[in-house]
Amino acid sequence: MPKPWGNIYIGGYTDSGFLIEEITDSDSLKLEGKEMHHCVASYAAHCSAGKYAVFSVKHVTDQSQRGTLGVSVNHDGKISYDQLQGACNLFTSHKMESFAKKFIKHLNSRAKTQMEELAAVL
Repeated sequence: MPKPWGNIYIGGYTDSGFLIEEITDSDSLKLEGKEMHHCVASYAAHCSAGKYAVFSVKHVTDQSQRGTLGVSVNHDGKISYDQLQGACNLFTSHKMESFAKKFIKHLNSRAKTQMEELAAVL
């Protein structure tokens, strides 16, 4: 039975020809590691604790462009880039890396807006 954990982003995010989806349970994390031939499954405990999040990144039309994005979740909720790995821990394209960093900015901007809205209500 997979161990699910909370997600930091609901739904997929598409831009620049890439699609990113968060991995939110232990079985999916193991599958990502198996398919990509790297050790991402070793981050399961950090994901479960809410300190780390993992995303699968794919090019919409070129399935050979695939990566795994790992981000740290700081105590204040800020998301920080940790790593972006291709299959067998190879580098990804510069275009994919730019997309991943743009996505992280989107996450942090969205979180800031949500905090401002909450503060206005309180």
